[in-house]
Amino acid sequence: MYNFSKPDFSQQQYNQDRFECMRAAQKPMLITSVPGMPAGGTVTNKNMYLACFWAKGYTVQSEEEVEESREAEKRQKLAREDERKKQRREHNG
Repeated sequence: MYNFSKPDFSQQQYNQDRFECMRAAQKPMLITSVPGMPAGGTVTNKNMYLACFWAKGYTVQSEEEVEESREAEKRQKLAREDERKKQRREHNG
């Protein structure tokens, strides 16, 4: 599973882009280099599908990457809270 995000994300635009990318992934194409995919060689439908979203300006993350980002945010939040508590203790000292 992948998470697709884009500035000014709308469900209607996503649905249209998804339809176009699914159609593009079903057609054999000669591909030039796009972000995240080298030029030449064999292109799988999945690679074509993801490259289509990248070309449309989406950020594409796997579920694992999304979960890693969430965990990193949690760790940062806890670290900030710990730092504030430490500063309060030192200030009230």
